[in-house]
Amino acid sequence: MGEVDNLHIVVLCGGEGSRLWPVSTPNYPKQFLSLGTTNTLFQETLLRAKSLSNNPPIVVCNKEHKFIAAEQARLIGVELEVIITENIPKNTAPAANLASSYLSDDALVLLMPSDHVISGFEKVLQEGVREALKNKIVTFGIKPTSPETGYGYIKHEKTKIEKFIEKPSLKKAQELLNSGNCLWNSGIFLFKNSVFKEELKSLCPDVFINCSIAMVLGKKEGEFFYPEEKSFNASPSISIDYAVMEKTKLGSVIESDISWSDVGSWDKVWEKSEKDENGNVTIGAKGLVDTNDSYIRSDGPEISAIGLKNMMIIASKNNILVAPMSRNQEIKKLVNER
Repeated sequence: MGEVDNLHIVVLCGGEGSRLWPVSTPNYPKQFLSLGTTNTLFQETLLRAKSLSNNPPIVVCNKEHKFIAAEQARLIGVELEVIITENIPKNTAPAANLASSYLSDDALVLLMPSDHVISGFEKVLQEGVREALKNKIVTFGIKPTSPETGYGYIKHEKTKIEKFIEKPSLKKAQELLNSGNCLWNSGIFLFKNSVFKEELKSLCPDVFINCSIAMVLGKKEGEFFYPEEKSFNASPSISIDYAVMEKTKLGSVIESDISWSDVGSWDKVWEKSEKDENGNVTIGAKGLVDTNDSYIRSDGPEISAIGLKNMMIIASKNNILVAPMSRNQEIKKLVNER
């Protein structure tokens, strides 16, 4: 692959997917689930990584999930470079720093979340590589197709990042869509390792120092690497956006007209799933009467329904959620209050 021969893909696997409760839980979060497909989101990400680089991917995940990650990689025949474990979640900047410390300074690093559905990424990767080789820290912005309130946005002028915008209200999201110069924030990053290290060291030294020490004092056992916990625990919990991208002068965004979804809520799962003639997605459901455009899933008792429209009923072995599809963004609040 020429200039991409030194491309190393880091799969960030620390999310809890609380908006997909009750199926996604802290013990078994959404990236390890199959949401209407044969493979899990994590497995699909590993297969994508394998298609983009000849170097085995690096996985960063919660220590409690390390055996799940290893087994799911084995089941699809993807060899991993290493699984770096976090004893507590610390958001994306510390996770990226752990992987960055593991790799050599001359590596070209592609950070990818483990729980997104993507197709066509190959066509924007080369453009990203060209930017990264100019000593830019590249993020990939997705050309928006609707006013989404569950995504962050990037205001841009060509490849120049002007502003990061948090998840907006519906009115604000429509304004951003209409503006024509805002992209969805994909959370995918590409950079020379040496450039990222210098920027993180300068802009967020508490993360850089503590995570770097944790890796120096850490130990590798088989396919797992365990950072030293005391140093890692001392690192702030902060995203790459806040730690680096909103402060750096080296940021660059690639407008990516590809199919992408973070599958972060049940309405997104419904959108991506195969539907019956009434617009319903059903798993473990039978006997639907006058029910349309709904997502009904049960991992326990079989569900029947009458007279529903745009509803979601999701049953795990221990919990049941019933709500209008339009209120899916409130599930995280519900979980936090339980």
